[in-house]
Amino acid sequence: MIMKRIVNILLIFLVALTGYSQTEKQLVPSDLKQLTVVTEPSTLYKGFFRAGTALSYSVVDKYFTNEKNKEYFLQSAWATNSGFNFIFQYGITDRLQVDAAFPLAINIRQSESRIFVPSADTTVNYSFTLQSKGLGDCYFTLKYQILNEKSNNTSLTGSLEVTVPTGEKNPTDVKGETDYNPPLGNGCFATNLGLKYRKIQFPYSYAGYLYYTYQFPGSKIMDPSDTQETEFKDGNHLDAGLSFSIHLNEWIALTNDANLYFRSKDEIDGKIPDDAIAPWALSYEPRLVFQVKRFRISEAVRIPIYGKGIGADPIYVLIAQYVF
Repeated sequence: MIMKRIVNILLIFLVALTGYSQTEKQLVPSDLKQLTVVTEPSTLYKGFFRAGTALSYSVVDKYFTNEKNKEYFLQSAWATNSGFNFIFQYGITDRLQVDAAFPLAINIRQSESRIFVPSADTTVNYSFTLQSKGLGDCYFTLKYQILNEKSNNTSLTGSLEVTVPTGEKNPTDVKGETDYNPPLGNGCFATNLGLKYRKIQFPYSYAGYLYYTYQFPGSKIMDPSDTQETEFKDGNHLDAGLSFSIHLNEWIALTNDANLYFRSKDEIDGKIPDDAIAPWALSYEPRLVFQVKRFRISEAVRIPIYGKGIGADPIYVLIAQYVF
């Protein structure tokens, strides 16, 4: 009799457990729109639309020298770069996603120095500030899951991105060498090809990625005192990295990203300058992601650890997104 009751209890438990498992798998659209950065698929589900803005900010006053040492710019020069990226994403199918980003850039450059005047036997301060704001270069992206994530929570996603030079490429309102509006765009088209591998093992997810950017030739005014544009070709970019994400609780996730960036040498008038270098940097990026239903806020800081011929200041990024 006792054994029969135990068997009945076990059967009831198994039925309840099976029903729970089935409920977990059969998510309704409203649940799918609330998936977190750890559990969401590599591309949006068909018909889902995500809109958001990304705020980036950095103070530029240090750099890695050619000898890989971190130093301040000469003459107390510094700058701030900030901007808003308005980002829109749409799932064409469960495996195909399209993105569009429209940046509003705000750049401030300031230089301060102390100059000795022999005739007056004294030192004077000399400073100037340059500012500009407006539309930067826009980009459009297609992402496709080559390996579908539905089968075993593992995906391989390919991406194709095109950057369009919509931002002003030349200095404007030039009144002198220290009085003009700096350009907001780079002045050339670019295309990016990428692969990203991702594995979900709740409450964790792991990822590795490789992106290559080809910069097309262009022309722009390099110095505000010039009147003729100069032909140029920026170096191509290579980005590679590893990422690890974990749920701290139901609505907070932590992502750790290690990134290696490399850029080939730039060209001016079809030639590589004698003093040109190929800059590179190794960075670490921690990111906290807060999610309340369909609304998500991400905070990240990219910290350059080591490098050569490139900026050495952290970049702060704040992202807010909502899924419709």
